[in-house]
Amino acid sequence: MALVINLAKSTDRRRSIEAELSRAGVAYKVITALESRDVDLGDRNLVVPEGLMARRGHWPSVVACSLSHLATYRYVLEQGWAGALVLEDDVSVAPDLAELTQQVASATRGAEAVLYGYGHKLPGQPLLLSRAGATAVGSRSLVLPVDMGNLKSTLGYYITAEGCRRLADHLLPIRVPADEWDLFYEMGWLDNIRCVWPRAIYAKPFPSHITYSSSRLKARCRETMERLPGLRSLVRWRRRHLQDLWSEAQLVGTALPPQHRNDGQCPSG
Repeated sequence: MALVINLAKSTDRRRSIEAELSRAGVAYKVITALESRDVDLGDRNLVVPEGLMARRGHWPSVVACSLSHLATYRYVLEQGWAGALVLEDDVSVAPDLAELTQQVASATRGAEAVLYGYGHKLPGQPLLLSRAGATAVGSRSLVLPVDMGNLKSTLGYYITAEGCRRLADHLLPIRVPADEWDLFYEMGWLDNIRCVWPRAIYAKPFPSHITYSSSRLKARCRETMERLPGLRSLVRWRRRHLQDLWSEAQLVGTALPPQHRNDGQCPSG
């Protein structure tokens, strides 16, 4: 079962992901995403503006995204499932997604997340994935990131029930984006984070719902350009180019460095 995070107003994205999952033979349930206007940023039981989130920019839409992923973890626990595939609605999926997910579920244990699509945080530094200790899942492998601090993306991932339980216990108040995988590992909220190689999920060139506070004017300009037939294709080409640029990954034979964990307390400043 896949859980698809979708804003109620994003009917084009919903039609797209429904078609993708129908072709792949994957059953799904839509989890209605929160909109940033529905988030009370003054509720300190819900959001902490300081700390990591403040250093990256306190964007209401990022908080809403994190809360939407939190809702999927709670749903998994409510249903008593062993785990679930979590998907954002702007992706294309591999034809073998259903079989792959069954194999991934069998290969995971404890509090674990397996990313089907991924990217890198650091400009010009592709995500490096290690062959060391790879686990075969059909024609693909589960591999570990060499530097978990360079790992990002919540496009699509399988997460175990124990992973859901720990994140549901610790994520509130929201202090970080939903794809701070390195922090979740460092805190001990997840025991393991692996990636599917080759990846099984790719981003489609939909406009992002995350509007960064420093670029709202740019976002409005892009929206205007998308409505102009002569510029629409250029905007979409640029979006695809940037997606490809930030999703670069390489499989290497590098031995994995020891990973540091702290005492499980999330930094607040």
